[in-house]
Amino acid sequence: MKFENRQPFPHPRQAVWAQLFSADYEAALNANSDMDKTVLEEGTRDGRRFKRTRLTSRKPVPAAMAAFTGPTLSYDLIEIYAANDTSLDWKVIPSSAADKVKAEGSYAVIDAPGGCERLVKGEIKVSIPLIGGKIEKGIGEQLESSYARSSAFALNWMRQHLG
Repeated sequence: MKFENRQPFPHPRQAVWAQLFSADYEAALNANSDMDKTVLEEGTRDGRRFKRTRLTSRKPVPAAMAAFTGPTLSYDLIEIYAANDTSLDWKVIPSSAADKVKAEGSYAVIDAPGGCERLVKGEIKVSIPLIGGKIEKGIGEQLESSYARSSAFALNWMRQHLG
């Protein structure tokens, strides 16, 4: 399953990127999140900033996914930032059946008419016979809901901090 999420902002690209990755934004976002986050590793690899974060959901796992994930959804998010840019590549490694799940993509803030746009692209593939498609559908539904909430939060944040 491939997905793409776009969110426009009436602000310059660099200003939006700086806000989206500021400590204040991260703290406010975490306070309004359904996930617990722990940074496991952060540094530089091959000249690029690298970050690995463990995320664990506080919400129950949907029935279609529970047989696969267990009662709690937990995964590591790996982010590799482009040097001197406003983009990163991401990869998710689930805590269970990591060999059967491919989840990766890109995250960027790009110039757009009237300001900029946050663009998240990715692909999720669950290679489990009979239930892989259902799991992908459940993940897709959760992604849509999550992006809707984070988009509203980000737009409100930018209005408050960038005008």
